[in-house]
Amino acid sequence: MKMPQSISSRAGELVRRPWRAGLLAAAAAGSAALGLNAGCLAYLARAGCGQLEILRKREPLERVQADPATPTEVRERLAFLGVVRAFANDRLGLNARTTFTTYARLDRSAVAWNVTASHALALEPRTWNFPIVGRVPYLGYYTRAEADAKAAELAAEGYDVLVSEVAAYSTLGWFNDPLLSPQMAYSRYFLASLLIHESTHATLWFPGDVNFNESFASFVEREGASQFFRETYGVQSREYLQIEGARAERVRLAALYRSAAHELAEAYARDVPAAEKLSEKRRIIGRFHQRLGALTASFSWIRPEVESVEVYNNAHFLSYLRYTSGSDYFKMQFDEVNGDWEVFFDRMRQLQSLTPEERRRLLADMPE
Repeated sequence: MKMPQSISSRAGELVRRPWRAGLLAAAAAGSAALGLNAGCLAYLARAGCGQLEILRKREPLERVQADPATPTEVRERLAFLGVVRAFANDRLGLNARTTFTTYARLDRSAVAWNVTASHALALEPRTWNFPIVGRVPYLGYYTRAEADAKAAELAAEGYDVLVSEVAAYSTLGWFNDPLLSPQMAYSRYFLASLLIHESTHATLWFPGDVNFNESFASFVEREGASQFFRETYGVQSREYLQIEGARAERVRLAALYRSAAHELAEAYARDVPAAEKLSEKRRIIGRFHQRLGALTASFSWIRPEVESVEVYNNAHFLSYLRYTSGSDYFKMQFDEVNGDWEVFFDRMRQLQSLTPEERRRLLADMPE
């Protein structure tokens, strides 16, 4: 889910993968009774320690903003996020009033690092099951070294793997999530999107259904941030024009990813030897990389770091689709209620009675 980048680097932020470390830590106390193995318990213990460190470093925003040692840019961003938080709570109906009211200084460049894995000849994620949150398709680590070690372990087992920076995560209301110092390098546009995205998780969460949760939060993020900048700065403002320009480019980018993912899914489903599937996989991904470079060369608002990924794999596609699928479904539901956020969220809550597979079919554009 990204490097601290400027507004023009928004495409790199599309693969954001927030990690709920605190929620996993909160579940750790009762995990032994649920029969979790030693490796899972060790992971939860590390997650708990990392989360406790963040909680220990929290300071009220008022104190940070009043501190003469706080850089001016940080004070300005914290004040801006206060405005976004109030908007998310009052205008969008998100659970944002009692979260992101503190700040924690971290001695690292990212909040955390996620490890995602996929089977090499199937668009099927490696998943892990935890108390409360259910089944998740990634593991998060507070150090890059730990993330790289886990990625190497999974790669040795034959999985396609991806290690990515985490910009933020939500503890789903279990703790008062703080704003974090690595986030202060992001643009105002991305910060607004980040806060709305994580507040959506704190408002409505479907246990064990990460794909739906992330697609849903990404839709609310896009619509909510657009509404915020439109109502706050006006339709002729640079901020709003950036959002609308990026929105159009993201549609084209998502179509390219979905097309390649469906090609891969069809290739993997063929009744042919594994070696032939691997050859077709390399051909599809190679062509995707070429098309990606040609497409994004014309972009003005988002600029994926195309050359920074030497070899794309299944984990890249699953990670991207996790945050961008279901846009048509959510937009249809939103338009049917005339953009009424309260009614829209009520509709989404009704989907809690469905199974993850039933909700997956609603997204439509996830490959089988």
